[in-house]
Amino acid sequence: MELIMVGPYLISQLIGGVIGAGMAKVGAAFDVLKSERQMYRALFGEVAMTCLLTMAVLMVAVNSRTKTPLAPFVVGCTVIINILAG
Repeated sequence: MELIMVGPYLISQLIGGVIGAGMAKVGAAFDVLKSERQMYRALFGEVAMTCLLTMAVLMVAVNSRTKTPLAPFVVGCTVIINILAG
């Protein structure tokens, strides 16, 4: 991945998180958000977990200095942690 693609990748991940949180708010995905306050918490959670996943991918799979053969395992563990967290 070229360094120039990191920005658009981050933006697309954040937009996907916002769309997912919005779908949860209107009931298209899940009916768990009941108030506006919960919407902001869900949005923050989506942004935080997206940043964690993006950082893991960039550090273990993209960066040539920190690339490791365990990248799929690390990214998978990050996804599992994100699922369990929220």
